[in-house]
Amino acid sequence: MDSTGASIIVEWHNGEVVFLETDKPYQVATNFVGSKYIGSEKPCWRYNKAIEMFQDKKTFSLNTVLDALDAT
Repeated sequence: MDSTGASIIVEWHNGEVVFLETDKPYQVATNFVGSKYIGSEKPCWRYNKAIEMFQDKKTFSLNTVLDALDAT
């Protein structure tokens, strides 16, 4: 995350560097190549659980993040 709150995930996919950005106030990454699954179901239960926990939140606290880490 930079000083404005923006974040980006950098991946290597099909011989190219891919940048994954979001307009959400959070970004989740687990151990799969997210750019392979844009617009489709993600193959990681931990990723899906974290997204479920974050999707309706507007603000985040340390406890929000710790709860997600504990759940995943």
